[in-house]
Amino acid sequence: MTKRFAFSAVLPFLLLSQACTPEPQPPAPAVAPKLILHHARVFTATGGADAEAVAVGADGKYAAVGTNAEVLALAGPDTQVVDMSATCPTPGVACKVLLPTWDDAHTHMVGFNPSDGILNDPAAFLPGDGPTLEQVQALFRQALAAQKPDGSGPLLPKGSRLVAYVGTSFLTDAAATRDALDSVCGEDYLCLARGWSGHGTVAASPTLTHCGLSDTQPDIPGGYYERDASGRITGKLHEAAEIRFLRCWIGEASDEQLAGLMKAYATTAVKYGVGRVQDMSLGMEHARAVRVTQLAQLPLRARVMCLPGSEGEACTPFDSPTVQASGTKRFADGTPFERAGCTSRPYQDAPWTSGHCNWTDAELESFFRQQLAQPAGPESQVLVHAMGDKALTQVLDAMEATGGAAAWKGRRLRVEHGTMLYSANDVARASALGVYVSQQGNHLAFVDPVDGVPSYAKRFEGDIFVQMDPIRSLATAGLHLNFGTDGVGFPISSYLDLALTTTHPMRPGEALPMREALVAYTRGSAESAFDEDKRGSIQVGLDADFQVPTVDVLQEGLPFTAVASAMAHATFIAGKPVWDDGSLTPEGGWRQ
Repeated sequence: MTKRFAFSAVLPFLLLSQACTPEPQPPAPAVAPKLILHHARVFTATGGADAEAVAVGADGKYAAVGTNAEVLALAGPDTQVVDMSATCPTPGVACKVLLPTWDDAHTHMVGFNPSDGILNDPAAFLPGDGPTLEQVQALFRQALAAQKPDGSGPLLPKGSRLVAYVGTSFLTDAAATRDALDSVCGEDYLCLARGWSGHGTVAASPTLTHCGLSDTQPDIPGGYYERDASGRITGKLHEAAEIRFLRCWIGEASDEQLAGLMKAYATTAVKYGVGRVQDMSLGMEHARAVRVTQLAQLPLRARVMCLPGSEGEACTPFDSPTVQASGTKRFADGTPFERAGCTSRPYQDAPWTSGHCNWTDAELESFFRQQLAQPAGPESQVLVHAMGDKALTQVLDAMEATGGAAAWKGRRLRVEHGTMLYSANDVARASALGVYVSQQGNHLAFVDPVDGVPSYAKRFEGDIFVQMDPIRSLATAGLHLNFGTDGVGFPISSYLDLALTTTHPMRPGEALPMREALVAYTRGSAESAFDEDKRGSIQVGLDADFQVPTVDVLQEGLPFTAVASAMAHATFIAGKPVWDDGSLTPEGGWRQ
């Protein structure tokens, strides 16, 4: 029975109290702020009403957030005061929006070795089937046949590294093995076929030898080497086994080269309004990834998450104002694209397989217990790549077997992707266990560019496909959402992801309202890293990391293309501009 009568009886008194008592404001800063931006629409990501102005202190944190009058009253003689409506159609009427910077919760800044001879562009076919084995062999054959301009011999010297990007056609072809690459590349070249999704690699024999992998290389937890009937590895590497290989393949680059790749990635990312990347290095041991990230002197913040290539690798935490290191990621399965996502039912287009779970129950529970033995916090946080429904069920089973909600509720275990987290039972269990789900907007639009058929509709029967990639229903069930772009080597626009998250082309009913999506991309991602008390929203005392988008994303009825093509006019980290397209630059420039 509701308490409607009792509430209605006291409502007039509540309204009177609110009318007579102004909302408490934080105390005015003792020292005048260094920067004030006013006459803007300030989306704070706190769940409260939008503000009109912000003030930034000399410490790079928000000194005030409120109305124009409240914030402008704090200005001192040395405060830079910027009217954000100066370039609006009607000066004095806000038309510019301030948002927290994106906290991109899932990235891979380094995706290749700068010495790689890349033979094709995966953008030409992803997320489609990609080139066949014969077409890949033709790519290698053509590259090796190229001659020097003077005709004095092969253009490529022996030992050259050649990479072809592939998709499902190649990775699921039983004949696409090291032997098939050897037949074209021979013994003198290092040939490699890499899955466009970052999952699945096929290496030629000289390439395997170059990276120290024997014919009978033992599997490692969280990954595996495909083998023929004799036990010899076929050259196909999956998950942790692939990560271990990439430590050699990518890791042969110098620190300076890898730092350069990171810097290039971040320099573009800030133009999309990104203030932090939560990065998972594909080609470096954890300690080196932390060192190289510092060396890169990125224009944004970075969280380096450990991606172990062996059981003995140390995931040592690190903390500085711009670079953090915390959390450990493991792979419960692969992806549905190469049919390695671990599912409870066979794949529709390959009924002989249900994918592959990378861990036994005992192995996964052992890893969880190791993490639970450490104090709760970002350092011991677990991140699990799990896309198939069987892999997701296994993760939840392991959580319950190692203490359940009492042990896990505050540890913020992150499921990366959660593509098939749709069963009512598993969703309820995930909510009770305090699971955080990291989703990627660009994963919601996987359509084969050749035939226009959704990629997952090929893999799964209709009753499964219509439940995939839930978002809104997970939020309704109480799960914590955060978002990342999953960019590999090159950044993906967070605005494109935002447009897809708020429309969900495959399942419009699962789209998030704009404001909820904005929170998930900012405060939600910060919370997923235990950082909500430092950044992710616009509040007094938090890091002044904010952006000014080229489009008012808070405007009702904004077309998809307007959001998807948006960028940032300016991006600020700790109150200082790290990107500025010049359209908002005050006379005399921004004061540092």
